[in-house]
Amino acid sequence: MKAAATKLKDGQGNYMGLPTVFAGERAEFSNSVPSDLTKGSGTGLSAVLYGDWSELLIGIWSEIDILVNPFESTAYSKANVSIRAMATVDTAVRHVASFAAIKDAK
Repeated sequence: MKAAATKLKDGQGNYMGLPTVFAGERAEFSNSVPSDLTKGSGTGLSAVLYGDWSELLIGIWSEIDILVNPFESTAYSKANVSIRAMATVDTAVRHVASFAAIKDAK
C-alpha cells in the first residue's frame, strides 16, 4: 500500500505525497497485513487498517519468561543455544467503532 500511495497524483499530475494521501494522519506500514486478498475478479488486493490506536487495550498477565532449552539437539550439535521467550498477553478494543478495515485496496 505504501508503494501505491506514493504513486498517487493530483489533478495536475503532481505526486501527492503520503501526508496528503493520509490527510496528515500518522501512517505505519507492515508486511504482516495481507496483500494477497481477492474480491470478485480482483486479485492481489491489500488490507488497510485504520483506527484510533489509543482505544486498543493490551493486557499483560505475566512477565516475560525466558528459558534456555538444554535438550535442543540441533542447536547443541552446532554449539548454539536454543532460547524460548513466552509472555501471556491479550488485546481488546474499548470501542469497536474506533477501528475500520478495508480488505480490497489495490
